[in-house]
Amino acid sequence: MTGKIRRLDSTGDTLLAEWDVSDTLSTKRANEIFNALVASGTLLSRCDEGTDLTGEQIPEFDPQAKDIIAFGPIQGG
Repeated sequence: MTGKIRRLDSTGDTLLAEWDVSDTLSTKRANEIFNALVASGTLLSRCDEGTDLTGEQIPEFDPQAKDIIAFGPIQGG
């Protein structure tokens, strides 16, 4: 099974990481990227289509997630 971390912002949709759960190195790298994003204040949401997990904000990397969306804090105005 593979998964992705993508950032959505004013520049569009950017792939930040892609991993395969059977590949320890790619999974470890995706975990490192996820943790760096959390440390920077980025919000991350699990968006697995066809499941009841779509839109769930996640505080920890889940290698079973198919699609994780990263986005900055939402500001009102």
